[in-house]
Amino acid sequence: TTSSATSPAPRCCWLDNVKLEEVVKGSSRDAVVQLYTRDSSKSWRQAGSDGSSQLKLKEPSTNVVLADHVTTKKWQKVVDFDDHLDDISKDWLNASLLG
Repeated sequence: TTSSATSPAPRCCWLDNVKLEEVVKGSSRDAVVQLYTRDSSKSWRQAGSDGSSQLKLKEPSTNVVLADHVTTKKWQKVVDFDDHLDDISKDWLNASLLG
């Protein structure tokens, strides 16, 4: 068994739709993805707000890519694993959307 002291805290990524809309309109360059972690009191806190690790985007063009995907409606082409199980020719890794 693994103790909770050595287990990593649960995490989730949150896409802020308001910020995404501002990025698409060109009125903001703020990050639209935020990382939240669950602390020992079972509360969700934005990572970095207490000096802990933060979500750092590898590519500075992330917002540009997201805005392009929204304006060209590429989000409609996203295939999840369930879609792949229905039709194995569909790529659930969505490699074509990233290239």
